[in-house]
Amino acid sequence: MRPEDVIVRLRRHPDLIIGSMEDAYVGKGVIGGYVTSGRQQGSKAAGLLLAYLGGTPMEHLAADDESANVYMFDRSALRDARLILSEYIARNAQILHEEKGFFERNREMLLGLFFVVALLAVITAALLLIALLEANKKLNAVASNVHEDEAIGV
Repeated sequence: MRPEDVIVRLRRHPDLIIGSMEDAYVGKGVIGGYVTSGRQQGSKAAGLLLAYLGGTPMEHLAADDESANVYMFDRSALRDARLILSEYIARNAQILHEEKGFFERNREMLLGLFFVVALLAVITAALLLIALLEANKKLNAVASNVHEDEAIGV
């Protein structure tokens, strides 16, 4: 039986919390744990291969004793299992399917709203400028009439 099929069967039991030691299975109801990172393993293997292809003899390639394990958890599976990670683990963990904040969830709507508000501000500023210019023309006309009346002696 394939691991994916086992996970599907285990998920039928709502009281089970399913962990994994492989990052490929994290998600889809598997909470994760201290898992082997396929990405880190592949990166280390690729580094060794490139060194070998670059001319480093096999006997000079050092074994990498550093762990390729990482803390990795699926946020939705943790939430469904009602589990809360300790601060120590959460700080160093990769969290998949992280819940988005308000601004991330509403980014497009907020950007659209910002554009509309900015456009309205520009239109309002233009209308105010036009109104001030018209008022200034009227004041200049009244002042011109007052000077003409004073010149005539009225």
